[in-house]
Amino acid sequence: VVVVGATVVVVVGATVVVVVGATVVVVVGATVVVVVGATVVVVVGATVVVVVGLR
Repeated sequence: VVVVGATVVVVVGATVVVVVGATVVVVVGATVVVVVGATVVVVVGATVVVVVGLR
């Protein structure tokens, strides 16, 4: 689910929710929720919740 211009790269079944321009790279099943422009890189199943621009 992508809301408001975002770049999302998903490799191997993953759930990604991006709200408000963010760059997300997910490799190997992971759940990522990004709110408010942030850069997130997830490798190997993990749950990441980012609120308000964090790296």
